[in-house]
Amino acid sequence: TTIRNNINQQEGSESLVWQYQRIAEIQKNNLNDYTAAIDTYQTMISMASNSQQILEARRNKIDIYSNYLNDYSAVVREYEFIINENPNTETSANAQYAIGEIYRYNLNDTQKAINAYESVIKLIE
Repeated sequence: TTIRNNINQQEGSESLVWQYQRIAEIQKNNLNDYTAAIDTYQTMISMASNSQQILEARRNKIDIYSNYLNDYSAVVREYEFIINENPNTETSANAQYAIGEIYRYNLNDTQKAINAYESVIKLIE
């Protein structure tokens, strides 16, 4: 009950979100269960009450997709979510740049890379 009391004393859903974060870290780092970790991060995103929690969960999903699963199309999708959730910000410009890099170096689609880089220019002009 001490743990439950501590959780209840914190802001309810925010505390739950961070518990999901811990579970996902164990799934990824200790169990090497990347699919379960992605699902847990997605649960975290659906429960999150602030944009920083969502951004952190998305970045963790990107890490798994790119460094463990080599699923670069999924990486692009996550960056597109970041852009839509953080419009006209440095965060969205960085995400758009990352999309360009993925198309250029991982997906070998030079035209989509150019389009992504042009979008960065529009964001920072």
